Amino acid sequence: MPRKKTIQPEPLETIVCDDFIIEIRDRETQLIGRGKANHFEGQEIVFKILDIAMDHYLSNDPKKKAQAIAWLEGDRTGGEFNRHLQQQAVFDLDERTFWRHIKRARREWQTLKAALEQNNQSKDR
Repeated sequence: MPRKKTIQPEPLETIVCDDFIIEIRDRETQLIGRGKANHFEGQEIVFKILDIAMDHYLSNDPKKKAQAIAWLEGDRTGGEFNRHLQQQAVFDLDERTFWRHIKRARREWQTLKAALEQNNQSKDR
């Protein structure tokens, strides 16, 4: 006898644009499936990394802003960022796990940066 089809929980919010659909989900409304919980936890770590870096980036201190840019764009600054996160007691990740998440955070940063630049260009017109 075939098993029942998995019923996915409804997202918190759905935003429909011209070419795509954005679904807002949290821990209670995450997708059900093999590996989905681990993927969601990984995304939470990436968002925490971005949150800390963005706090530095958006601060009024130019030194902190430069440090955030170096963390998110520099090739050799990941170890320094990992030490900073451990000192702040955000989370204690081993080196390999940290590098996997910082790569994803850097990709997210490039996407956010491109969107901000595009938004600023459209405002200038």
